[in-house]
Amino acid sequence: DREEVYVRSIDGQRPAVQMSLDGGEHPMWRRDSRELFYLSPTDEIVAVDMVSIARTGSPGVRKSLFRVVLNDIIREQQPPFAVAPDGQKFLLNVPSPPEPLTFIQLPGR
Repeated sequence: DREEVYVRSIDGQRPAVQMSLDGGEHPMWRRDSRELFYLSPTDEIVAVDMVSIARTGSPGVRKSLFRVVLNDIIREQQPPFAVAPDGQKFLLNVPSPPEPLTFIQLPGR
């Protein structure tokens, strides 16, 4: 069962509208509500233009902003990203790179 992102008017007078196309989670609004951001199943941050939804009932253009390897440890409980109020900067919870491994082979073994 795949998670999707929907929006619905606060008064509940209109039906919910699906924002994500192929799955999505952890939606976050830009402070002025002109964009909605969510995380796709392929770890892409997607932006949805929300300017026309009040007029047309449909979301505007969906745009994949970037793809990043995120920290899966907290992903189920909390969003692995945050967005600045203006939608121009993101804070990402990424895993620490592993320490390099050194392989030493002793002669004759």
